[in-house]
Amino acid sequence: MVIAEGVFDTSGRILLEANTSVTPEVVRTLRSWGIASVSIIPLEGAMQPVPESPADTPHSEILRAALEQRFSLTKRDHPAIQAIFSTCFEYALRRSSNE
Repeated sequence: MVIAEGVFDTSGRILLEANTSVTPEVVRTLRSWGIASVSIIPLEGAMQPVPESPADTPHSEILRAALEQRFSLTKRDHPAIQAIFSTCFEYALRRSSNE
């Protein structure tokens, strides 16, 4: 998914351009700037649910549980939250497989 519109600070300076890919790093950056929400454009296939337990990742249940705790105060049925959760879960799976 990508950011639909530019993100600006209170002075009108652009922080992120439109069409910036939403990555875990971008989400952390937005949070650090105190930005609670942005308009996004989901990419084709981004709304597909993450498999419950991928066969190639032994720690996926632990990773999913930790991530679900972090998302516990969000509206998990919202399409944007689902896409962000999926992206974060996939990132965590890749990171754990590299360790």
